[in-house]
Parts: sequence; C-alpha cells; structure tokens
Amino acid sequence: MKLFLYLVYSTVSGVTLKALGPGVVSLPACFNGSDGILKGNICNPNDPQQCDSCGTNGVCIHKNMTQNFCEDFCTSHGFQNFGLEHPNYCHCGRFDYIMNYAPINDSLCQHSCAGNKEQYCGGNGTIWISGTSTKITPKSETSTTLQPTTMSFDNKLEMLVNQSAMLDEATTLDHLVLLANDLYTLSNLRSSPKDVVKIIDNILEVDSKLQDDENRPQAVNTSARIIGALDNQITKTFAEESNFTVANNNNIVLKAVTFDKNFLTNDLQFSASADNLSLVFADAEPTNALVSGSIPKNILISKTDQSTSMLQVSFVVFHRSGLFFLDDNLKTNNSNQQTTIWRRVIGVKVEQIDTEKPLDNNVTYNFNNVKLMDKTCFKARCSYSDAISNVLREGCITSDRGNGDVSCSCNRLGHVALLLDPVQDNKLGREHVLALHFLSIILFGLSAILLIIILLAYLSNKLIRKRAQSKVLICLFFSLAVFDILYIVSNFSPSSLILCKAIGVALHYFLLASVMWMGGEVFTLYMNIVPKTIFDSDNQVFVKKVASVCFLLPIVPVIAGAVYVFKIECVNNEYQ
Repeated sequence: MKLFLYLVYSTVSGVTLKALGPGVVSLPACFNGSDGILKGNICNPNDPQQCDSCGTNGVCIHKNMTQNFCEDFCTSHGFQNFGLEHPNYCHCGRFDYIMNYAPINDSLCQHSCAGNKEQYCGGNGTIWISGTSTKITPKSETSTTLQPTTMSFDNKLEMLVNQSAMLDEATTLDHLVLLANDLYTLSNLRSSPKDVVKIIDNILEVDSKLQDDENRPQAVNTSARIIGALDNQITKTFAEESNFTVANNNNIVLKAVTFDKNFLTNDLQFSASADNLSLVFADAEPTNALVSGSIPKNILISKTDQSTSMLQVSFVVFHRSGLFFLDDNLKTNNSNQQTTIWRRVIGVKVEQIDTEKPLDNNVTYNFNNVKLMDKTCFKARCSYSDAISNVLREGCITSDRGNGDVSCSCNRLGHVALLLDPVQDNKLGREHVLALHFLSIILFGLSAILLIIILLAYLSNKLIRKRAQSKVLICLFFSLAVFDILYIVSNFSPSSLILCKAIGVALHYFLLASVMWMGGEVFTLYMNIVPKTIFDSDNQVFVKKVASVCFLLPIVPVIAGAVYVFKIECVNNEYQ
C-alpha cells in the first residue's frame, strides 16, 4: 500500500521513480532536506579530512562541491548513499526508510554545484540523493551502518564559527540563508555571546550579498534572523551573568551591564571609541568617541519594572550597516543617486523596556566624525528600528553639531542609523532639468562633430598643414573636440567610481588646455601685427613654444585637483 501511494505521489509531483520489486526504488531523486533522510553524517570538526569544514550535525562542507566529491567522501566512509544540498553541503547515510518520505519535484534540486556547473547539487533546503538503489528495511531491523552521533551545543557552535570564517566573495545569498537559520536556532538553546558575535562579525564581511534588490524579501528576512539571534543571546546571557563585553571584532562590538537603578545619579552615558566601550553615569560626553549617547535617568526609573531595582542594559555598535534596510518611505532619489545608510549603526536596549513603544523623553544618539557626509553631496537624516527589526523607519530628530558630528534624538530604544540623502539643491522642476540635460548633450555633440570635420579637413590638406600658424588653431579645435566628447560620456553615469573620477580629471585638463590654446591663438594673431623683423609667428619654433605652454602648464592644477578628487568618497557611498 505504501509503495502504491509512493508511486502515485511521484507521478503527480513530476518525479519518475521506477519500482524494481517489493520495497525497491531507483535513485537519484529529490527530497525535502528537513526530513533528515540521510542519517550518517560523520564530519568531525576537529578532523574534517577532505572537507573544508563541518556544518551542523556533521555535514561535510566543501567550497568546490561536486557529485563526484560527495560520492567519494561517503563511500570512503562505508555509506552507499550520498545527498547534495545547495550550495556546498554533502550528506552521507543509508536510504533505508524511503517509504516514510515523499519525493518532491526534481526542479527543486537542480541548483548547479559550486565545483561543476553541469551537475545538480540540490536546492535550498532540498537534497538530491543518489547512490545504490536500496531495499527498504523495517525500522526494527538492526543495521551495521554508522549512526549519527549526538553533537553537543559547543561542537555545533564551533562548526558554525568555522563555516562563517570561510565566507568570501563566492558566497551566495542562499548560503547566508542557511547560516542565519542555523545561527538563530542555536541562539535559542544556550548563551555564548562571544561565538555568536564572532559569527555575525564574519557575516558582516560579506554583507553586500544581503543588499540584493532582486531578492529583497529573502535578504531582509535573513538579516532579521541574524539580528534576532543576537537579541536572543543578549537576553540569555543576562540570565546567566551580570556583565559581559565582546569587543575584539572588526565589524560589531557589544557591551552589557547590570546595575541597581536606586544608585542612579545622572543620565546613563554610552560610547564607543576605537579601543573602548563604556556604559557609565556621567554629566559629559566622553571625548574621542566614534558614537555616543545618553538615556535619561527618569526613563530608566519610571519605565522599568518597579518590582525589582536591577536594570539590564546592552549597547551594540555595528561598524558595517549591511544587515539593515530602508523602509520604502525613507528612500529618496536624486538623479542617479539614492539614499544610503551610513556605515555605523547604534543599538541600545534595556531588557525591561519595550522597544516598540514610544518613551516620555527622547534618547540621544551621537554619530561623530561622519567624514562621508559632505554637505555638497549628502545631507544626514536619522532613522530607527526596534531591537529585533532591521527595517529602518522615520521617527527621530536630526541635529548637525558641526565638524562632521550628527545627533539623533529619538523617543524609542533600539537601533538608530544615519541616512545619507543626496542633496537636492536645484530649484528647477525635474522636467526642466531633463530638458537642459538633453539640450546640453545635443549641443556638445553637434560641436564635437563640427570640430572633428575641421580636423579631418586639416589633415587632408597638405598646404594648410605646412603653415605653422594653422597648427595653433588646430590644437585649439582638438582640445575642444576631446572636451566635448568627454562631457557627453560623463552624462551616461559610468558604473566604475574610478572611471568616473578619471573622466572628471580629463575634463578638467582639456578645458584648461582649450582656454590656454585660445590665449595662444590670440597671442599668434597679435604677433602677426608686429613686424616680422621683431618676431616671426609663422615659425615652427614659435609653435613648439606655444604648445609647451598650452599643453604642459594645465598639468599642474590638474594634478592638484586629481589628488583631491580621488580622496572624495561622497560620490559613491555604497551602503556605508
């Protein structure tokens, strides 16, 4: 009966499985990976052997995974079946209990292998199982096949740390989805803030993979689970110890303190410098802080549980903002520039205060030394999300404190980030700007065409080429023609920031050269008035002197300008 139902399901789902006799099926086939079909994963994190690392429950991970590698790995350990899960997971085991699992459509397992694009390596949460077709064995029957060992929390966490350390530019969003799910699951089991923060720190190294507009819902959900894992760890760790600090990371730092609110004398100050995190009660903001802020004393007293005097406060600073996303209402477009999130995000949480509810008084968050905020390029705006969310919303007051320091006053605790809006300083409507834009391109294009025609006519006439005076005029036309062409190219928004800056430097040079050649032409006309006994302008030596001045003199200011231009970062902030 089971075999009959199994064959009916496989026909409906589009999977073709041939019955070879009572209790016998053919492979390969696609199955749901969450069912735990293959039960022989034996990768040891202390000795991964052929694997690059070991995943949760002993799954073998290899950055260049192929069907051949997985088959060789499993058969070398005595398993007759192997399964591949996208993007680089290899499962081993014995397929004894196929009757208890329903196959799914093959198309869900047709993601390409990392090491061989022509082979299937399963899908997201699905396993492409292959190997010897196996006779079904009753569950009560004993087996000599290696069974999975029960892995401790520490071993699972260690594997996850090792897996996150292997993240690189080849990492896919699907890979981060799996990693985030495992991280969130483990964060609910026990506290280990140092390891969890280390995993998040490694994920932030490739956070650009999460900024995928085509898969925004999946990216937002994945980032939310990562932030949720951090929140779980803070809460669980508070339950086991009073104070803890995790600061030896590049992209995220964390500090948590438990204190008695009866001893509050001032507002609670928080700050993070390059080498120090602090949560203290003081009157003044600390110096040399990258970020800082304060929670009013009356909030800590009135908004917390009155049955206990102990408060638990956590302070986290993200030095990369790739886990956070803009609410659609926050996005501002200006020409080809978009609103971006500055690189640092502050997170403050008091365990006894609901981060989704507004406060009676505002909390202050300060972002210091915001170098990327050039007022000619971007204007800062504050935004927030609650402690377990990663979608930023409006609700804060922004204050420019000068010298690149910005203050945010928000009536909520949670995550606060600076948005960089492109400056919109023109008073013309968009339709007028577009009209002027296209008119400029047309006129510069017409000018370039006419100048090129003149240059071609000059090159085709030997008599004109022999005259020294004509060379001055032709050099002027050449400089103007190149300038026109560069201007037209610059209006098509080069994708490369370096290319954009290089075009700007070239525009600067040929504009100055054109002006110099205009002066050279005026000087030549003047010399034609002077008797030739004083100065002969129709002389090759004269032309060389004019050329040396007109082509070489602009190099000095252009080099000075180029040094400045290539230091500017406000042209393209990415999501920093």
